[in-house]
Amino acid sequence: MPDGEIVIVDELPFSFGESPNYEYFNRVALQPQYRRVPRNTLKRHTQQAYYAYMAVRSAKRTFKLKCDEYGLRKKVIVLDTPTRWNSIYKLLHDAIAYRDVLTNIYNESRTDGHSFVTNDHLSLAMIIHDFLQTFDNATHIFSYDYEPNIRMVILECIKVIHSINAPVKNVLDNMKVSKSKV
Repeated sequence: MPDGEIVIVDELPFSFGESPNYEYFNRVALQPQYRRVPRNTLKRHTQQAYYAYMAVRSAKRTFKLKCDEYGLRKKVIVLDTPTRWNSIYKLLHDAIAYRDVLTNIYNESRTDGHSFVTNDHLSLAMIIHDFLQTFDNATHIFSYDYEPNIRMVILECIKVIHSINAPVKNVLDNMKVSKSKV
């Protein structure tokens, strides 16, 4: 946890980072090369954490209002995802379901008047979503079914292989067409 967040959560004074005891603890227990944090730096980190909190809070409020406007159920949209295909699939699944709300919020936040979320972007998201759906289904079969039989495993493996081969085949076909034009 960054020092600024420690000060906020524990309601400590800004001089906390300059404490010899805090420096000793960090040097011995965490990082031998730890350097003392000056109070002005700690103040800046605390302000940055506060502004980030307020920005997220404002974005959540805007999202709730837009959901009401579009008649959608309010949902917590994941802002970050671990690097697993199922997490990315779930993030895209939610984003596609709420695409009108998210597109509206993003386009309204643009100050230059240009809309940067286009149908091409949404089409690409749908393609990636559909590609990852096969892996999500396979993971559910392999992980959540307590007694997967060999038939289930083979069928899911075939689906995964097919989902990988289809885009590769399309790329190769496009390369053949491009080569024949040259």
